[in-house]
Amino acid sequence: MQIVSEEPHKNYISVFAAIPRFLNALWELVRGFILPYRKGADYKEPWLLILLRWYGLILPGLSAHTPQDYVNLTRLGPDTIYHRLQDPKFGSVSNSDATKD
Repeated sequence: MQIVSEEPHKNYISVFAAIPRFLNALWELVRGFILPYRKGADYKEPWLLILLRWYGLILPGLSAHTPQDYVNLTRLGPDTIYHRLQDPKFGSVSNSDATKD
């Protein structure tokens, strides 16, 4: 647990706080159109998700964490991450370690 002197996103509704969220939503919308051309048709987003990303421009933060984003992150991430997670010097992430107290 970390003790902080001030809560994060204190002014969540602030105009200045909305600008980075709007830019992030705009990038996610653009990325949704670019990714199929750069990585292949498997990365094409369904129209419902594209519509949600358009609404994300109106309500920033709405389309920030869709399941499609996490699937693409896993597919496009480096293959070496899995080897590093199994490396003993980084610690093991197996199910048997998760059940130990």
